[in-house]
Amino acid sequence: MKKSFILYIFLSLILLSSCSFEKIFTEGKGTIDDPYLISSAEQLNNIRNHMDKHFKQVNDIDLSVYDNWEPLGKIIEIDNSKNIAFTGTYDGNNYSISNLNIFRSEEEFIGFFRALDKKAIVKNVRLENANIAGYNRVGGIAGFVNEGTIENSYVRGKVQGEIRVGGITGSFSDKAKLQNSTSEIEIKGTERVGGLIGINFGEIIDSHSKGIVTFLDSTNSENNNFIGGVTGDNYGKIINSSFDGKIYGNDFIGGITGKNKEIIENSFSFGVVSGNSEVGGITGFNTYSAEIRECSSENIVSGNKCVGGLVGSNEGIIIESKSLGSVSGNFYLGKYIGLNSFTGNVDFKNDLDNITENKIGLDFRYEPQEMTLTEKLLKYSHLWGLKGEVKNHVSNDIEIDWYEDQFETGEYGNINCVPTAAAMAVNWYNKEIITNGEEIRNLYLEKKNIDGLWYFQNLTDFLKENDIEFFIDNIKFNIINKLKEQIDKGNIIILGGVMEEISVSLTSFEKTGIFYNATIIEELHAFIIKGYVETDEKLYFEIYDPISGKMKCFDGMPRGKNRYFLSEEIENLIINRNSWPVVFIKNMILFDLF
Repeated sequence: MKKSFILYIFLSLILLSSCSFEKIFTEGKGTIDDPYLISSAEQLNNIRNHMDKHFKQVNDIDLSVYDNWEPLGKIIEIDNSKNIAFTGTYDGNNYSISNLNIFRSEEEFIGFFRALDKKAIVKNVRLENANIAGYNRVGGIAGFVNEGTIENSYVRGKVQGEIRVGGITGSFSDKAKLQNSTSEIEIKGTERVGGLIGINFGEIIDSHSKGIVTFLDSTNSENNNFIGGVTGDNYGKIINSSFDGKIYGNDFIGGITGKNKEIIENSFSFGVVSGNSEVGGITGFNTYSAEIRECSSENIVSGNKCVGGLVGSNEGIIIESKSLGSVSGNFYLGKYIGLNSFTGNVDFKNDLDNITENKIGLDFRYEPQEMTLTEKLLKYSHLWGLKGEVKNHVSNDIEIDWYEDQFETGEYGNINCVPTAAAMAVNWYNKEIITNGEEIRNLYLEKKNIDGLWYFQNLTDFLKENDIEFFIDNIKFNIINKLKEQIDKGNIIILGGVMEEISVSLTSFEKTGIFYNATIIEELHAFIIKGYVETDEKLYFEIYDPISGKMKCFDGMPRGKNRYFLSEEIENLIINRNSWPVVFIKNMILFDLF
């Protein structure tokens, strides 16, 4: 009798254990018509083992039992075949998931889910009192949405990260959609930070953010930040959406998005927007062909330069939009637009507040073009990014237009910096000779069968063949003064070096440094020094950089024409060169760094 009873208890325990193991969810089969029902924190955690199934939450769930939630899924890198992203559906059924704590400040793809993919649907989710920290692609619901939809969902709490940080998700691809969703969030990040999404390539529709979005100065306070109330950086569509709160950042700061490259329509921002450069109630920077339609801003907008009630700087289209707030700052301020490009297309026909003055701080559509370069420097130096007040300008320009974009030189345009620089220098040296980079390269293709990059020897051979006198010397000390001395004599300089020594300015109105990624250049790049500018703070050398890439500045000039490189960066470029000599040319100086 005793043995039978013990056996009965033993079998019962096995049966109960077996039933408990098999009943990993409350009910359901995990199909779209019969989803698994979720009623506990443990069941939520078990979703990670069924990432392609369908789920429905049936009561409020507290996740405080997990001190540091492991995001659902496994993402090695984008498009890796070993990734495990959520591809099913999760219906929160308007029940709450509270106290989601994630502290993974050195990890990527951080959120309740790591990533959504393949038409995944997350809907009716309510994250309450979330506290999330990650590094890259950080959000409340998902770190990254490659393909799928988040709808009718809500996040309340704190989110912090470095790059691509958003209240709902850190990064959205062009196949992703966010609709009818809200965040009430305190969010901090360094680059591409948004109240809903860090960087958006998809669609944001009928969605709203409220709270504080701010710059986390954990790396370099001079970075371009791209911070916005809805998304930090927009390459997609934002429709019928809004932000209500406070935004603080550095450059590219906006009530809806820091930068807009697609469309914002019928959207609204209210509160405080504060930054340094390119600060706007809707967007800091509306790029070429991007559209803002029927939007309004009621913000206190403040910054240093390029500050507007709607847009800080505009290259694109603004139609039937208005600003009802205030604007303050130092340079290029407008009730609607701080700075408008020569390509800016603005229509205020349905303006309701009847503003007649100062809608646009500086409008390059109507700026006089006959100003000398020195006059432009005195007027635009702060816009162009030069530090301090201009005290002296020396430029060895000539009356003809001798600038050339290497990308306009035919088949070899991407590597034609040396022949293009040579062509510009020859046109400057002898106005009777009219040539270009393509003509020079084709000539040498025939004569010397050059099929790759031009090197120093090719350059000096070409100069000899065109009877341009030169002599060779070395320059190792007192470099800056020697460069200035030769410019003062009326000479120009061809210089080549590693462009990683030169600072980058991303905006299309700034002319300090390079505007492109130095890594796109194969090893070394050639350019011309034709003058210098002294301010009360810095010394800059005036540059013709052959790289414009067929792009133009706000004033309509090619992006590589009349740029200004810091003297100490030019000095570093020369010091860090290979041991080639310096070549001096009559009325023209060539420094060989190849």
